[in-house]
Amino acid sequence: MREATDCIARETLNEPGIEGATRPGQFRAALAQPMRRCADEVDAMIAEHDQVYYPGYGEAFFQGPYLQDLVRAIQKRIGPELARRASAADQRDHYTIRELT
Repeated sequence: MREATDCIARETLNEPGIEGATRPGQFRAALAQPMRRCADEVDAMIAEHDQVYYPGYGEAFFQGPYLQDLVRAIQKRIGPELARRASAADQRDHYTIRELT
């Protein structure tokens, strides 16, 4: 589970405009492509759950609890980087405005 979530988090940071996805629905939509790019890790997570519990449980876990918590988990992982980017953008904007005046 950690590998799948870490992969999605890394890929989400590469999404254009992720810094502007401030609403939960926007953020959730921004996870679609990163999840596709992490299909191998997600498939491995599902297969592992099938082996540990019973066949079919992995898909149920993925579709239920995993996806329900994914936005929170990704935001927790990438929140500091998004905050750093926002701060850097604010500083650039501040200096640009001062240069123009």
